[in-house]
Order: sequence, then C-alpha cells, then structure tokens
Amino acid sequence: MITISEYTGKCDCYDVLIMIHDVTDFSNVRIYAYGNDLIPLRIDSRFDLMPYYPYLTASMSASKDDGIIVHLSRQSYVDSEEEDWLKWRLEQLKKYYRHCKRNHKEFNEEEAAEKISVWKDHLADYEKKLISRVKTDGEKATYDNIHIARFENLRKMLCDDMIEAGYDPLRAKLWCFGWRKELLEEIK
Repeated sequence: MITISEYTGKCDCYDVLIMIHDVTDFSNVRIYAYGNDLIPLRIDSRFDLMPYYPYLTASMSASKDDGIIVHLSRQSYVDSEEEDWLKWRLEQLKKYYRHCKRNHKEFNEEEAAEKISVWKDHLADYEKKLISRVKTDGEKATYDNIHIARFENLRKMLCDDMIEAGYDPLRAKLWCFGWRKELLEEIK
C-alpha cells in the first residue's frame, strides 16, 4: 500500500509507522535520528512520534526478533525541500548577477525573474524577496528568514495538530517554525 502523507506529500515517518503499519505499541520499535545508530529516540507513543511525522524514513527493517527499526532523515522533508528550492533560485540569481557585473550591465529584475520562474508575471513572495536581496546585496545575498508559503502551510498543519494533541503551543511552534523573530516576540 503506497500512501502520500498530508504532512509532506511523500511517504514519510507518519505514513510508514501510522498509516501503513498502524503502530500503537512502540515498545518493540526503535527509531534513530540520522547519523546516530547507537541511541534510539525515546518514542513511547504516537504523541512522542508526532514531531517526527514529516521526516522521511531513510531505512526501515522489521523482524520478529528485532521488532521495527527505523532510521529517519537528517531533517524534516519540509525543511530540506524548502532549503533546496531557495538555494537553487538564489544560485540562479547570483549567476545572473555575476553575468550582469561581468558585462557592465544593470541588474534587471524582470530578466532575473525569467531565470527562476516560468511565471515571471506572477512571482511568489519568496521569489520577489530573493530578487530584491540579490539586486541589493549581490554575491552576499542569502535566503535567511525567507520562507515558501507551501512549506509554511505544511509546518502550520503539523503545529496545529501537535497543539490539538496536547503539546504546549509555544513548544510546538518552536519545533515546527524554529527560532523566528515573531516567536521571540511572543515569548516576551
């Protein structure tokens, strides 16, 4: 049975353990974070597993003797995929910036938009921010604190589900969204 998770659109930890294997007893399940094969995560229930729902399953095995052994990806699919999208677009814009500089040509936002989007007339907010940063900062431009709406919606869905399941709202937001300025202001 192949399923697609609501948390990532991929077959992730939620799909493998909850939807496909319907695990309710975690006493015979060992889940390891990427790169740590010595100490499994402390997962005693679905509540404990919930923050890891959007992590991809790097490998999994199951046997009568060993139970289920799962190795998760380094970071959530949502975070890694968003980072890949942003990195690629930023590099394309920097390449265009270098081209302009080399040819003593002004950085043109419309031409830059053509480099990163098929719909140059309907750029997403994150694309506009990236173009603006490269125009202003050139090679020093970063994608720090820029987020893509699609991935933000997936984070929000997990956060809302965690809060509904009983997680402290601030802890759930920090887990899903990280240390952002908005959250730091909420803490004060």
